[in-house]
Amino acid sequence: MQLKGKEMHKFNYIKDIFDGTCELNSCENIMIPVSDEQGQLIDDSIEKAVTFIGDQRGRFYFHTPYYTYKEKYQFVVIAKAEKNVYLESELVNLAVKVLHNLDEYEVIVNLGGSENHDDLQEALDSIEIAAALDSVALDERYEKELGFDLVIGEDIVAHGGANYGVGIAYFTMDYETLEKHVSYVKEKQELDAFILPKNQKRMSDAFIVGTNLKDAGFKIEIDYLEHKVEEENIRANFLITFDEKDIANYEVELKDLKTKESHKVKIDDLIEELSFL
Repeated sequence: MQLKGKEMHKFNYIKDIFDGTCELNSCENIMIPVSDEQGQLIDDSIEKAVTFIGDQRGRFYFHTPYYTYKEKYQFVVIAKAEKNVYLESELVNLAVKVLHNLDEYEVIVNLGGSENHDDLQEALDSIEIAAALDSVALDERYEKELGFDLVIGEDIVAHGGANYGVGIAYFTMDYETLEKHVSYVKEKQELDAFILPKNQKRMSDAFIVGTNLKDAGFKIEIDYLEHKVEEENIRANFLITFDEKDIANYEVELKDLKTKESHKVKIDDLIEELSFL
């Protein structure tokens, strides 16, 4: 997969959102090899991930190229499977959250598999995710009791499921399908705050801080593309910046773009601070 210029910026934006959403939901990052001992591109990263996690509990995420009729790129969350409607709901909810954090809200969730999923449908409804019982194409290696699709328009942007005999639950997102529905260039608007990390290494911190502020109801934009935006071009009330030292002290610098005054704020106090300004 050869990406250049704006395409690479968009890929990095989607990857950062996926990684940050997984980290916020207690998933552990794992590294899966992209090629075998003969140097051939691996066409089944799920199998490699199953071997890697073994009997470990929890959820794990990774992204890697894979090969069908051409090279593709996928984002994956995987976990040991247990027959539990709430664990199933968390997996579907995590896939939905990734899309919501990419500003994609017109998502249809379809459920299928060999089991009756009325209880899963009810659990998802309780967290305001509408799901329909439908025919979902299954991969019999990894899905039997449960399969689910997340659909935008006519495209399946995420697919996953669970096979309790194999002992695996997971979902995947193909970048090539997902990126068609994602826009990373937003129109300028009056924001509560603009987050401008001082270097690329702090992008994950920017995502976490920004997501927490968005969840609290603030209008936030984050410079994922490291444009080094000039202050006079930022249409926001406040500018939030930080570097390694700030993060080590668990704080950020908050600047009022109208008065030009700035001061340090502990990250735990940032929501309260913005609420009173």
